[in-house]
Amino acid sequence: MNKVTKINLEPIVDSLYHICKPGIGNLFRSSVVKASLLKEIEEITDPNAIYSFIPLMFVKNRMVSKLANEKVHALLNHVPPHLLNKIDEKIRNSIFSKHYHQLSKYWYNLNPSIVDSYKGHSTEFLIILKILCCHPNGYIRYKAIKTLAENSIQDAIPFLIIRANDWVDEIRILCFTTLNRIISKEIIDHFIESLPLLKQLEIKRRQELRFDRLQLIRKIESLLTTQCSDALFKKINSQEILVARYAFAILANADSKIEQLLTATLNHRDIVIKVNAFNLANNQYNSDRFLIYLNKVKDDKLMPIRKMALYAFIERYPNQAKGILEQALLDRSRSIRHLSRYYLKRLGISEFSNYYRDAINRQDKPIKLAILGLSESGNQQDFRFIQPLISKNISQLNAVIINAAFTMQPEGWKSVITQLLSNPEPASLKSFVNCLLENQESYTFEEILELVYKRNSLMHIRYFIRILSNRHYDRWIVLNFILSELELTTDHDIKVIFEQYLHTWIHHNCPNKIFIRPCHEKSNTCLNKANNLLKHNPTNSLYKELLENITCFIK
Repeated sequence: MNKVTKINLEPIVDSLYHICKPGIGNLFRSSVVKASLLKEIEEITDPNAIYSFIPLMFVKNRMVSKLANEKVHALLNHVPPHLLNKIDEKIRNSIFSKHYHQLSKYWYNLNPSIVDSYKGHSTEFLIILKILCCHPNGYIRYKAIKTLAENSIQDAIPFLIIRANDWVDEIRILCFTTLNRIISKEIIDHFIESLPLLKQLEIKRRQELRFDRLQLIRKIESLLTTQCSDALFKKINSQEILVARYAFAILANADSKIEQLLTATLNHRDIVIKVNAFNLANNQYNSDRFLIYLNKVKDDKLMPIRKMALYAFIERYPNQAKGILEQALLDRSRSIRHLSRYYLKRLGISEFSNYYRDAINRQDKPIKLAILGLSESGNQQDFRFIQPLISKNISQLNAVIINAAFTMQPEGWKSVITQLLSNPEPASLKSFVNCLLENQESYTFEEILELVYKRNSLMHIRYFIRILSNRHYDRWIVLNFILSELELTTDHDIKVIFEQYLHTWIHHNCPNKIFIRPCHEKSNTCLNKANNLLKHNPTNSLYKELLENITCFIK
């Protein structure tokens, strides 16, 4: 059995099994569950523990079976609907370890007649029937799903949907027949919580009854739209993204809900729903109404939506496009700024530097975006309009100026960057590293060492290692430096970062790869430092592996 819970289940299950284990010795065992054991059972919250308790539900000891039933019930209630299919599959395919061999017989050796013992509306019986719906034995599954539907159709709906894709024909037909029979205005609201299961049923690949399966799903969706639209709109904001998308897709097929749906999704966080909503508006709205919709989404927080809106203005509303394109010159997305300049050039506007310079001078628009725009469209001389802003010493502004200096590379641009990096600000350092990774040849290893590396600063060391991991420097010079710093550092976190890099270095420097071999002096220096580290850390397997790697490589 797969044990992925943090609590060790074996002692708990053993203790419960010890109480109910058959044999003459059982007459002398205590039949009372200790309070400490009850507390341990209560603390189990991982749904994966379900599999360990299932066999205990069918033991003859009433106290143990009831306790297992209550635990399975509690854990099953914490399983979100979209994971029920996986739970079902795992229950059916669970392979118990030897440790649970005797106990597993209570599950595998069940007879279909066991189902007849659980006819009733009690919670205990319903939980047992739900679990039996997932039994490996098809006869048991058939009787269990049929009995569950007779006792409580609300509890049966999720399992009817799951078993509608069962590989046993009789079970599939039973589930389709039952679902078709119960679908009505009175009961349709119970399908709302099973939306993930309906979606999973729709995409299943089993070809048997595929047409009937899709027809059934469309029937359910249609009733949900007419009878449960409010609940569907709530599901659009579900934390489960797949459920939200499916709810949107159902409502999108109802013409009477289009206006409400597009309004409800204006500020949605999911890009797929936003894109689908945009396409829906494009297809359903006339020209005037779509223009109103575009004006609402043109400043959307998601870049793809802003870009789609920009394209729509260009293609469908050329008279308004020029003004929208000019606004997009200051968009926070570089690709949209490039796009707006491209289309403005097609309209005969080719000079953008003046626009960005004026925006910087007036400072009435986002100055960071104006700086970025000028760096993309201007020349080296235009950097003089940006340079006075350095004296403001604003962190986010400095980060953008570093980006502009990299892009425009005016005279003395490296001195400007050195000045801006003199204050250890995360935003400036991040901007520098990002720009450096795009301009591989702009700085040497020695310059990077001087600018970025600070021995006792965790932030600087993380960025320094990021540069080393993504740029091409002499690997042996880098190794020599890392080993030197490892000898000096006493900080545990810094040591961990360096050792993670060493692990990467080893596995990218295997002897079967072609690299320039180090000179004799470099190789001996690295070898001596690796030996020294191993001497002080004799149990460290990483240093042993490093030493073997260096030795093998330089032979």
